[in-house]
Amino acid sequence: MSRLQKKVKLHFKLPTRYNDGRGMADKEYVRVKDYFIDNYGGMSTSLPSVGYWKSDSGIIFTDETIEYFTFIPQTTFDKKVKSKIPKQIDDFKSQFKQLEILCYYHTVISN
Repeated sequence: MSRLQKKVKLHFKLPTRYNDGRGMADKEYVRVKDYFIDNYGGMSTSLPSVGYWKSDSGIIFTDETIEYFTFIPQTTFDKKVKSKIPKQIDDFKSQFKQLEILCYYHTVISN
């Protein structure tokens, strides 16, 4: 029987298109998959979803995104991952040429 553990579910929502409307190159998704596997040992994705957000200047943006997520033991997240999230957000912003990248995390109980 599996023992339940306290883990963190880490989510990144990444775009399917550049801001100019062009579709993302396949190599970008391979880089993300490799990042998750290399750093966390695995990942899952959800189907594309559409979101809307308003910038500070009042412009409304529409984004189609794919959610990438992984489960990380709580202690590993606290000691090794949490402090690196701002840099990873900046890296994804640069890689995908975006103004913002949505990242969030929460505690879960998982086996």
